[in-house]
Amino acid sequence: MRRFLQSCLRGIRKPDAVLSDAPRPPYLEDEAAYRAFLASVLDGQSDEVLRKLHAAVDRLPQKARGLHIVVHLGQEEDGSFWVQMHVVGPDLHVLNDAIKGYANLFEGRASTIETAIANVPQFDPFNVPFDVSAAIAEESSSWMEHVWCRASLPDLSVPVCLVSDDGYGGAVILARDLSRIGAAHAH
Repeated sequence: MRRFLQSCLRGIRKPDAVLSDAPRPPYLEDEAAYRAFLASVLDGQSDEVLRKLHAAVDRLPQKARGLHIVVHLGQEEDGSFWVQMHVVGPDLHVLNDAIKGYANLFEGRASTIETAIANVPQFDPFNVPFDVSAAIAEESSSWMEHVWCRASLPDLSVPVCLVSDDGYGGAVILARDLSRIGAAHAH
């Protein structure tokens, strides 16, 4: 049986995107160590996220009523998550299409599958001594607030809100100009 499985696997080639020899992130069961490692991974992506923020803001459609930066927690509860921008306003598809190439700010993969490259800390899903989703939401939100402040973006004419899925972390207002919202409701 073993030789049969080996012969089957010989013909399978891993996709180019996952052929990296990068070391896999460690398994961490201590909350402070998990948060510190996650913060260092996020900090390493700050320059790329700054570039995407500037590009997206430059492309915000005139009809935009707001910009939401959302920490989406993975449904598998394996520690995977995404930080994405969403334009708010009429005809969401058209509005979000304008920033499509810049909307995905960060993708945190904690997959333990051999063909996936994990880039965030992993943990034993059957023995988690702390709320991983809360740690992800809080660290990601703190990081995005810091990156937003570093961005020194021009005054936006739309409010910008940072939120997390499933009620983790609450909402943080990053920019408050409500002029377009007020104008929209005046008609």
